Amino acid sequence: MLLYSGYGKNTNSTLFWKTSRNIWDDNGDIAYLYDDRGKFVSSYLSGTTDNTKKSIENNTTVVDTNNITVYVVPAITDNKILPNSSIPSSYISDTISVKASPGEFEPVSFVIHANQNINSMTVESTDLTGSNENIPSNNVDIQVVKCWYQSCNSYNLDRTVSRCLTPELLLKDESLIKVTGDSVSKADNSNPKGINYIKTTTGSYIDISKDDKKYSDYISIPISKHPIIDTNTLQPVTLQNGYNKQFWVTLNIPNNVNAGNYSGTITVLH
Repeated sequence: MLLYSGYGKNTNSTLFWKTSRNIWDDNGDIAYLYDDRGKFVSSYLSGTTDNTKKSIENNTTVVDTNNITVYVVPAITDNKILPNSSIPSSYISDTISVKASPGEFEPVSFVIHANQNINSMTVESTDLTGSNENIPSNNVDIQVVKCWYQSCNSYNLDRTVSRCLTPELLLKDESLIKVTGDSVSKADNSNPKGINYIKTTTGSYIDISKDDKKYSDYISIPISKHPIIDTNTLQPVTLQNGYNKQFWVTLNIPNNVNAGNYSGTITVLH
């Protein structure tokens, strides 16, 4: 479907706004398309920036549905987001904006909060489209921020090692790590019963949280005995009702790309 701001005859594949005034600013306007229920569908960014600045602005849109809530959060922050964390409503958004220079790797992040159980959710990006060229979708690397238990550098009253749920791992296949006891809502709350399991290439899980072995017991196990391999592409994720899933996006800006405004869409399907 093509949408035009000027006059013309509507067809099955083209629609015209039929405005008689100039509405596009050469410095970069964004048009947002919503359906008849007010649900966001798509966006389009026009115009270019000053080519002498050699900076690139990317507006990547996250598509929302009634079954999820999307939060656009700072990628680098001291506020750890856990599956049960409460996220301020001020972060609710359907657009990620970032500026970067050629050759840079720029991180951004968003969180999907499930309003119902989701058994299989896929997240993928389109190319980033500029006025004269595109940045391939392969340059938009999306990973799951996996929370698992790490030592809190303290002891519980019974002298057991404190374990705090920590958003730390970046994975393509989040099933590589399985965690029990992830219902805590604060990163500094110790849960000595929290356990991490890691999946081998055979599909079996190994408890890697036991603290009853000596260090020498671990270094004697060769990697070939328990091979661990993440996937090359982002796998579908599951999400429990009321839980969060954080995603980390790394934008790889090509060295030879022209300055300008680039826009794309991150699609969430479930």
